[in-house]
Amino acid sequence: MNGTTASVYIFMAALSVGCAAGSALTPPAAPAPARSNHFVTTGGGFAVDLADDKRTVESCVYALSLTPATPLTTPLYLRVFFEDPRNPSQPLVVTSTAAPGQSDISIKSPEIRGIRKNGEYSVRVEIYDSPEMKTKMGEHTQHIQSSLAIDREVSF
Repeated sequence: MNGTTASVYIFMAALSVGCAAGSALTPPAAPAPARSNHFVTTGGGFAVDLADDKRTVESCVYALSLTPATPLTTPLYLRVFFEDPRNPSQPLVVTSTAAPGQSDISIKSPEIRGIRKNGEYSVRVEIYDSPEMKTKMGEHTQHIQSSLAIDREVSF
């Protein structure tokens, strides 16, 4: 992002806000916030950076917010798989750590392309007990629906 980029964050606690006003179609119901043994989803969506014209998409990433299901006393090591809209069989992967006492965990994907209006995408968090990520303790999966007000794939 540079100084001339206007940022628009389509990041919502309800996970989706539906279609643009005036649409004749009712959008599908937003996915419910996920709960697992380790986390509760508190927000999710897409962070979209727009150019100065407020119409041209410069970049887009997934954004996911989690809170621990119980207070953390030891670190958790996370491997996060974001569905790639253009190639669902090859997810985008990032790693993160949830520290003891941490109550809000925010995770963003690498830049994505190809999200579609009302498309539903999956984010899967694998939870490990060590930085080596050899012993998986569990998973947390959240579905995120795009609420783009366009009828085509987003490309930039």
